[in-house]
Amino acid sequence: MGRRGDPVAVLEAIYSLEHDDDTWLDEVHAAFGPILDDGFGTALVAFETRGEVARVSSLRFRGPIAEQGTELFKLHEQRCFEYDNGQAPPPPCHESRFFLDLPPCSMSHATFRAPPRSGARTKDARAEDPFLRDWRATKGTAGPRLDDILQVRSDGEPGRGVVFGAGRKSGGVPKDIEGLAPRLASHLGAMLRLRGRRQGGAMQRGPEGGDAILTFDGKLSHARADATTHASRDALQHAARMVDRARGKLRRTEPETALALWGAMVAGRWTLVEQFDHDGKRFMVAYRNHVASPSATFCNLGQRERQVATLAALGHSNKLIAYELGLSVSAVSAYLARAAKKLGADSRVALVRLYRDSLVPRT
Repeated sequence: MGRRGDPVAVLEAIYSLEHDDDTWLDEVHAAFGPILDDGFGTALVAFETRGEVARVSSLRFRGPIAEQGTELFKLHEQRCFEYDNGQAPPPPCHESRFFLDLPPCSMSHATFRAPPRSGARTKDARAEDPFLRDWRATKGTAGPRLDDILQVRSDGEPGRGVVFGAGRKSGGVPKDIEGLAPRLASHLGAMLRLRGRRQGGAMQRGPEGGDAILTFDGKLSHARADATTHASRDALQHAARMVDRARGKLRRTEPETALALWGAMVAGRWTLVEQFDHDGKRFMVAYRNHVASPSATFCNLGQRERQVATLAALGHSNKLIAYELGLSVSAVSAYLARAAKKLGADSRVALVRLYRDSLVPRT
């Protein structure tokens, strides 16, 4: 494959509820980092947005950039402090639209030279990436030289997510990473959403909070609510078997195939999480994990239309949305077209703007 790291190991780290969020993010970063790393090390930025303001809730570094990255974060915190006290303009990643405009997988130079997808801000085509500018300001004569930053964004839900960063010498997004990273990020987004529901009390802890319990060979030992229908049972059993296949020899011989088999969600409703009973036996629990939309603009849409439109508004392609929700690309296109018609949007761009303007009003 010519790439370091194991995509299936990333999924195994993601689909765990055994640890607190800090420990869990450390383990995800340790598994995902080697896939993105080009010798400079990697960073993981956890963010939250409310209205026009974004906050970096935590920042992690691995590899050679760790020491300088810590200095960079101190600089960011100082700028946030100055902004909060009316002493300076907001730093770029202090604005919600910075994260809304960030594509799922991109290079930093290209992002800052391109017009914003939200259409709400103007950018100087010659503007320098502020992260690279700050990097050079904190580096002095020490530290590795980098010319660009590979960025991978994962949205747990609108308003909360993480961004991975990996330094690069030059060039665009590597072809293998361009296809791989967004799919891995979609899994991380599903688990961020599920963990958020658990923290908010919307999900009962333990297997009792799930709609179904399955063995890895697809046997269903418990089901309730929507998981009791024949179609749902078949979909959940098939998904459990595919996860088991992905974790077998395919992870070494055909990692891209293994990743394709392990879907981020089942039938757009459930996320499968590995757990253990008291005897150490492995099983999978299907937790309800719909993509929620905080946008009042989308309240009149059907649930599946709302899910698809929300992910499209976050910059996800139809192909990626299909992978995320466990649907066909044609079904995603149909749901998106119906959503646009109901909202009176004549294009995908117009639909995205309707959604974003309801979250972050234009100033």
